[in-house]
Amino acid sequence: MDIFEAIEQDHQEIRRLIHRLRGLEEDDRANQDKVFEELKALLLHHHEAEERTFFHALLDDEKVRHEGMHALQEHGEHKKVLEQMEDMRPGSDNWWKRFAELEHDILHHLEEEEEDIFPLARKVFSKQEADDLGTRIGQVKGGLNASS
Repeated sequence: MDIFEAIEQDHQEIRRLIHRLRGLEEDDRANQDKVFEELKALLLHHHEAEERTFFHALLDDEKVRHEGMHALQEHGEHKKVLEQMEDMRPGSDNWWKRFAELEHDILHHLEEEEEDIFPLARKVFSKQEADDLGTRIGQVKGGLNASS
């Protein structure tokens, strides 16, 4: 699996969890908390693994450095909103407002990566480099999962 396939696989799971959370009943706090914690853990691991592999490779190439820096900045914004949500009562109006912001930002970020960054990166990375990065992101994610 190359880096693009590995990242897209995570993106599909992130979208699925967002959709699942949105589909829960308003008073189903226990499942809301459970699904949100699963989403948060996936996002944080995905971001960390992507930063250590894909973004690192983007930053090393001047043709796609700007895109890598922009994506890295967006990750920082996602993390900040997640931290703010930790101090809120899950399921409250304020919590859902912050979640709506996070959802919008994440979905926009995923789309930007898939539609804008991936095509540029495919021109920069050889097939072998993409495959090596795919292997590396799997190793990083495995290490992150083991330390959780």
